[in-house]
Amino acid sequence: MKERFKRIAAMGLALALATATLAGCGKDGQGAKDDATKTSKEAFTWWIAQMDDHGQYYETYEQSPVAQFVNAQYWDVENGGIGTAENGTQLDLSFLVPIAGSESDNFNTMIGTGEYPEIMDLSFSSDSPQALYENGVLMDITEYVETYMPHYVAYLDENPELKPLVQVSDDEGNVHYYALYSLSDGVETPWTGTCYRRDLVVKFAEPTDYVWDWENDYV
Repeated sequence: MKERFKRIAAMGLALALATATLAGCGKDGQGAKDDATKTSKEAFTWWIAQMDDHGQYYETYEQSPVAQFVNAQYWDVENGGIGTAENGTQLDLSFLVPIAGSESDNFNTMIGTGEYPEIMDLSFSSDSPQALYENGVLMDITEYVETYMPHYVAYLDENPELKPLVQVSDDEGNVHYYALYSLSDGVETPWTGTCYRRDLVVKFAEPTDYVWDWENDYV
């Protein structure tokens, strides 16, 4: 959840910083209006794989506390970071979440329709970001990365071995960005791993306070 929060929040900030020029990419190009505050919201639809345990805890991705947090913020499009109602713009992120196990088929069907959301998780794409750009699916986001993501660019400058993995150079040597990548300083904690049946552990393992509260059904 922590890593997912960081990634969604970072994407939210990047979108907010570019909102003045990206607004035309939205469904209506004008942004939705919040009747309570009369503040313009910039609407973006996000195709994203995996809900929180595939909907066990939330019926929709929008109900996730992370998504609610990002949508509730005012993003300072002039100076960057969190803003206020007076100097900020809110996002209106909605999510398209495929049924678990159908991600690849769902993604390919979406690409085949020619109707694309503003943001796409490319984990299940059979084509590279460059190929998707050349086929008219993705846009060139170089201008936005270089203008609004100085830390991302600086990290790549400090780790040049990563540049071929996230950048594309044309025949004239110009660098292009067609997708954003999650970068880290080292190996991250796996988001999944070995699982154990609690009933068998409780039945056969030696009880210790370190493992969990043995009197509680919640793990």
